Amino acid sequence: MSLRVNRQAFAASLRRIQDAAKSRPDAVARALHPVFRGWAADWEKDVQSRLRGDPLKSRSGRLRGSLQSFVSGSKLDDLKLRLQGGEGVAYAHKQERGGVIKPKNGKYLTIPTRANLSAAGVSRFPSARALIAANPGKTFFRRTDEGKLLLFLNQGVSETIRRAHNAGLPKGGVRAKKGDAVPMFLLVRSVDLPGPDSPTKKAPSRLGFHDTWNAMRARRGADLANLKVGP
Repeated sequence: MSLRVNRQAFAASLRRIQDAAKSRPDAVARALHPVFRGWAADWEKDVQSRLRGDPLKSRSGRLRGSLQSFVSGSKLDDLKLRLQGGEGVAYAHKQERGGVIKPKNGKYLTIPTRANLSAAGVSRFPSARALIAANPGKTFFRRTDEGKLLLFLNQGVSETIRRAHNAGLPKGGVRAKKGDAVPMFLLVRSVDLPGPDSPTKKAPSRLGFHDTWNAMRARRGADLANLKVGP
């Protein structure tokens, strides 16, 4: 995801800058450089702060490390500010914009439950397959009364549990009747994440890349109104 600001964005905002850009484009470009850099620094600071406050969005540090800003161009015609976040982070776009997620392979998405998360919010088992492989004979699928499909880990089992594949359910499951069973994964056909691109759950951008920039609109207007264009 990237956001760009170019000459059209500010030329349309303030007639004074537009007039100055016609007669003194180099002077306007020099004046705008530090303004753009200030916007970039404040945007990055605010987004970093937002991500640090949510451990589920900053547990690996990759998302925060992807934040970058660039001011390029020495002339008014090619002067640009670029704010970038989420490059190389597969889940960033959906987390930012929302929308429907469907499994690429198989029938189900596997969502770790709270019991499957460490204190840092990292899944103890990265996938349902990994859970089943690491605990032979101790996992089983079961639907709740509400119709939710869960993959359980029977942590307290003390005897061999009879394997029984459930028709229509993911392969590898077993049924258990004894022991302390804990739900480790919720299996769903799709997930509709809230966000601007969601068809049913419209909400602000979740990571705040766009929202942080939009919240700076009044400040940008004030900076441009007070812009001092030298000779």
